[in-house]
Amino acid sequence: MNKNGLVAMVVAVAVVALAGLWLMQGGANFRGGNLARTAPNTNLVDISSGELVFAGAVNEMYVGDLDNTLCVVNQSGGEVRWDNPANANGIRLEISAASFSP
Repeated sequence: MNKNGLVAMVVAVAVVALAGLWLMQGGANFRGGNLARTAPNTNLVDISSGELVFAGAVNEMYVGDLDNTLCVVNQSGGEVRWDNPANANGIRLEISAASFSP
């Protein structure tokens, strides 16, 4: 149960493991907590080895993007990096006031 008394259910899991590479480019954003506005949902991002790479223009990671969402990012290894320091890249926590990021 989360801080608002809602029961969250895992509905999406993103995994970077086994020395894998997840390359996001061309202005794409990674939106954790972006599955449903009408029902509570949980997104889990687990990085244990390998790389999650943001390349190109305005690549951001949104953690808790929409209302009634929970996004958990667990990094126990591997690397998250941005390849273009000229752009305003970064991590945004709880984009929506009604989202949850523990």
